[in-house]
Amino acid sequence: MAGGGKTQLASSWIRTNKTNFTRVIVVDGSSQQRIEADLERSIREIGPQYSKSTWKDAIAYLDGKDTGWLLFLDNVDTLNLPLAQYLPNSTHGSILMTTRNSEYCACAPRAHKEVGELTEEQALELLHCVAEISPSSSDISLAIVKKLGMWALAITHAGAYIFNGGSLNTYLDTFSKHEGEIMRQDVLKERNYLLPTYTAFDLSFQQLPEKSQEFMKLVAFLHYTSIPQELFQRSTTAGFCAHIVMEGQASPDRDKQIILYLTELLGSEWNEVAFQDIVNSVCRASFLHISRDDAGNIFYGLHTLLQAYIRDLVNNCQDHYALAAEQLLLGAIRPLSEQESNAWYWHLVPHISALPAVKRPKNIAHALAFDMVHRTVGSWNASRETLEHCLPQLSQALGPQHPNTIWVMRQLGHALRECGQWEEATNIQQKVVELQITSLGQKHPDTIKAMGDLAWTTHKLGKLEEAEKMGREVLSLQQEVLGQQNPDTIQTMHNLAATMQALDKLDEAEEMQRVVLDVRRQTLGPKHSDTVWAMSNLALTYLIRGRLEEAESMQRQVLELRLEILGRRHPQTPLAMNNLAQTLTSRGLLEEAEKMRRESVKLRIDILGRQHPATLRGMHGLGMTLQCCGSWEEAEGLLQEVLDVQERILGHRHLDTISTMHSLAGVMRQRGKLGYAEELGRELLKLRQDILGPRHQDTIQAARELITTLELCGQTEEAQKLSHRWFRL
Repeated sequence: MAGGGKTQLASSWIRTNKTNFTRVIVVDGSSQQRIEADLERSIREIGPQYSKSTWKDAIAYLDGKDTGWLLFLDNVDTLNLPLAQYLPNSTHGSILMTTRNSEYCACAPRAHKEVGELTEEQALELLHCVAEISPSSSDISLAIVKKLGMWALAITHAGAYIFNGGSLNTYLDTFSKHEGEIMRQDVLKERNYLLPTYTAFDLSFQQLPEKSQEFMKLVAFLHYTSIPQELFQRSTTAGFCAHIVMEGQASPDRDKQIILYLTELLGSEWNEVAFQDIVNSVCRASFLHISRDDAGNIFYGLHTLLQAYIRDLVNNCQDHYALAAEQLLLGAIRPLSEQESNAWYWHLVPHISALPAVKRPKNIAHALAFDMVHRTVGSWNASRETLEHCLPQLSQALGPQHPNTIWVMRQLGHALRECGQWEEATNIQQKVVELQITSLGQKHPDTIKAMGDLAWTTHKLGKLEEAEKMGREVLSLQQEVLGQQNPDTIQTMHNLAATMQALDKLDEAEEMQRVVLDVRRQTLGPKHSDTVWAMSNLALTYLIRGRLEEAESMQRQVLELRLEILGRRHPQTPLAMNNLAQTLTSRGLLEEAEKMRRESVKLRIDILGRQHPATLRGMHGLGMTLQCCGSWEEAEGLLQEVLDVQERILGHRHLDTISTMHSLAGVMRQRGKLGYAEELGRELLKLRQDILGPRHQDTIQAARELITTLELCGQTEEAQKLSHRWFRL
């Protein structure tokens, strides 16, 4: 690509190795006319006897009389150039050529070198050298070169801008506001580089065929990396039409015009040969690079500066290309079959997210199609934002009691719950239950399902006895109305078993979990996501009951299935890692446990964010493993961070907060920080007694640990009184 530093690199090499050659012939390779003119000049400079020689005579001279020469052809970028006639055949000299046209690599199939991004050190040195500055810190400079994608011409341009009076400290802010203007400024004329960054792009881009230019304008509104070839194939095959998720919500009429544009560009039927012609032309000009994953799937990528250049180029019609990119993505979204993993949807997520914010779909049909992707891959914040955008429109257009409005409300409640916004989820799910009872009656399957949603959110809130009561009511209704093996009945049994487990009713929990697993294996198959969930819950019960080998074996199966079916970046995969690490910790396999905990936390931070409840649970688990490893200081810092965030986000009485408080109290006791351990222990006992009751196993454990802390503090009399009070129960 233009500006990668090819000419500078070649020139530097020539300066270093000039003495190895009898002479160096420099030829401007940007066009046939310039090549021929420079070759003609090279032979005429030898002496007056060659004053009438032509470029052909120059090639013949290099092939015959001359030896030890270096022919340097710079910027040989023109497409379909008859290059071979300008290359000597003699072995008595050497040829060096720079090009961004990959087809010319065939001239030296084993002796070409791709020039990519600079290293950080090289990029900083280039910026400072061109700007003629020596800052005391490289932090701002490093941010600049990263923003510019480590691209030599852009960094040179930035250095020249700063040299000409721009400020290093404010460059990034100015660049973010005026990128197009800056990149077209002719600041390089006095710095031995003739063309501004965007002008260099112009020269190459304008050489592309018209259809290839249009293709790049479309691609520039996707994410700049990992653009799957399959996106174009799937969308073309579907006629670029959006899938209608909800009956009665149609795509807008404007789709027809955008679909017509895409059809003219990519065809009405998928034609791989015609598509490859377009791609080959842009790849030859180094505007796209190609990669393949382990399965052989093809992906395209472009440099961020090239993306910005193309967006600037179409500044007056960005809406058109943004809508075309949106339509292309919509055409590739279809419901997954039970046999398909969600890997395809994961390929689409970065491109959906890259749609310009002001161009996010205003049409409900489009929004719900994108939400289907968000929900499937577990991008719950994106799902919540989309559904919050749709709900007021539907409520106003159809009324709050319309089935479509209620359906979106139910999905929004689910998304809020998965985002950890349990109070908000409870409020909206209660409204859904009330509306369903009014419109459908209490025994309608949709009403019962809504009641089940509310029961599970109540569990998440830590109101376990209330959740148990609600769950039993839902299960009874579903067994009556739907039957024992209905998927909704089994899901309720699955959730109720988890509530029983949390309430320490392990016999009943395990019995329910076995039923759920057997039915799901029979009806859904061993690799269905719901079957894997059932395995995970049963393994957790094994762990709680001390059957560690059974728990580990089943959890390893769960992790393998999560990786195979959902992929590494689905939220359920780090959860499976965390659960297995918990069992490994219990078995004393601490090295493997710590490694797995750290990987799980890193994935959750990347996927969900550092303050998401699931991420905080993973960090809590890592803290517990570090405690077992004897890394007390790191464990304390991590657990204190988790507790602070949980108290702020979840509240003081949430079960996750209480669990972290228990772990931190243990670390404080082990480190001899008994005052803080006592404070935490007293609060922990009070909360567990209030929420779980005095006879719950966790409450009794809190009492035992507080007694131990009091004894260590020398408060023997109070410890004896507390012991007498609790252990006579």
